[in-house]
Amino acid sequence: MAASNRKIEEQVRYADGKLYWVNPRKKSLIGKECGNLPKSTDYRVMKCENKKKFVHHVIWYLHKGSWPDSSMNIDHINMNKQDNRIENLRQVTRRVNSLNNKAENVSLSRNKWRAVVAQVHLGVFSNRDEAVQVAQLYKKSIISKETSYG
Repeated sequence: MAASNRKIEEQVRYADGKLYWVNPRKKSLIGKECGNLPKSTDYRVMKCENKKKFVHHVIWYLHKGSWPDSSMNIDHINMNKQDNRIENLRQVTRRVNSLNNKAENVSLSRNKWRAVVAQVHLGVFSNRDEAVQVAQLYKKSIISKETSYG
């Protein structure tokens, strides 16, 4: 039976947020980190069960016993897309995933700073730092309400 048809649990080993080949089709890959980083995405991708899969999804599967729900996203809590440690991954709504970012969500309009998050107008501020702080607090409050990880 080809390695790609065997259970993924038999092919890889997880260690510190990375997957390593233990039983690949190509024996030259044994011990090497799984997947690659395509130019089209910031996420590591590997071939699994004859399909391309994100490494963080495979790690989720190995630890949770099921693939991520197709209506949800696997979020990197610390926003580092290369940090695939299981404790840094959580299954969240697309909304929470889209809010968990470093974007400041402010813009300058008529010499005032406007804070807007997810199409919610949070106010107009004379101080840029205050607008950024309000936007970040709002994003954190939404994430906190919609996850158990808050």
